[in-house]
Amino acid sequence: MEMMHYQQLGRSSYKDSLKVLESDVQHANSLAAAIPKAKGGARLQMKLVYNHLAPFFLFLLQWVDCSCTCFFPRYFNLCHILIYKVYTDGRPKLSTRGRKASVKDFYAVILPSLEQLHYDLVELEEPCTKMVMPNCCHAMCINCYRDWSTRSESCPFCRGTLRRVKSRDLWVLTCKDDVIDPETVSTEDLRRFYLYIRNLPKDSPEALFLVYYEYLI
Repeated sequence: MEMMHYQQLGRSSYKDSLKVLESDVQHANSLAAAIPKAKGGARLQMKLVYNHLAPFFLFLLQWVDCSCTCFFPRYFNLCHILIYKVYTDGRPKLSTRGRKASVKDFYAVILPSLEQLHYDLVELEEPCTKMVMPNCCHAMCINCYRDWSTRSESCPFCRGTLRRVKSRDLWVLTCKDDVIDPETVSTEDLRRFYLYIRNLPKDSPEALFLVYYEYLI
């Protein structure tokens, strides 16, 4: 889904694409703030960063057809995502060992991973058992069943009637996946995410931070 979003950015003008990218980076920061901290009590944060050629290239884009999709890979190669650690105990906020990820990596791995980790945390806090309809054998979570039966009194998949189906008539869905501890899976996903970030290339010190990219245009 995020990769489709990444490809769709190429159909927009460079200004609109950068606005969307900046918005997605901020969304990723809010997700990263909600997941468990890394070792040392640090949280990960991200910034959109340009290299030294970006101001010149963005200046040229003002005089060409900015809707041309052939420019998208080029001007997005001029920026990357800087991932750094934020501490809450008074230590410097910006780590000298920031990691660098491409925009493609951001949409292909980082943002989907953060969304999955956030979903896992919500599932752990609010476990929702899946139930099976006794008349049609379709499965849904108990909250969805209550909401749907109240509104339409029918199965959302086959439109079979639920008028005579009571909560006590529902079957609890069990399968081999239920044997796996969700907390263990979430912890392993979190470990792999931090390992992926740690293995990203280090950010070069000459990169220029982009706070308000309009100033570069």
